[in-house]
Amino acid sequence: MPNQNYFFLWWKSHRKIYLIWLLIFLGACVPERPRTEKKPYPADDNYVLGEKLFAIHCSLCHRLDRDMLGPALQGVGKKYEREWLTAFIRDAPSLIRSGDARAVAVYNQYNKAEMTPFPTLTDVEIMAMLTYLK
Repeated sequence: MPNQNYFFLWWKSHRKIYLIWLLIFLGACVPERPRTEKKPYPADDNYVLGEKLFAIHCSLCHRLDRDMLGPALQGVGKKYEREWLTAFIRDAPSLIRSGDARAVAVYNQYNKAEMTPFPTLTDVEIMAMLTYLK
C-alpha cells in the first residue's frame, strides 16, 4: 500500500509537466498540411504583380471594398474603360484640368483630393493592377 500512495503523490505533483510533454509530442507527430491561399486567379502572374503594385502605389489612399481618401476600387474595370483608367492612373491632375467630365466628377465626389500621378507605371503594370481589381 505505501508504494501506491507514493506513486499517487508523485503523479499528482508531476502530471502537468508530463501532460504538456505528451501534447507536444503528439503535436509533432501530426503531419503538416500544405497551406494554400485561395485567390481568384491563382495561376495568373498578372494578378500577383497587380496585388503587389496596388499595395505599393494605391493602398495608402484606396481599399478594395470601402471608400477612404479615394474610392473603393473593387470592380473599377467594369465601371470605366481601360484606356480612360490608364490615362487617369498615369496623370489624374492633368485629366481633371483638361475638363474630362468623369475625372472632374470623381475629383469633386472625393472632396477635391487630387490623386498622385504615376507616370512611370507601364501599360503592363497598369493592366496587372486592373486584373487584381476585377
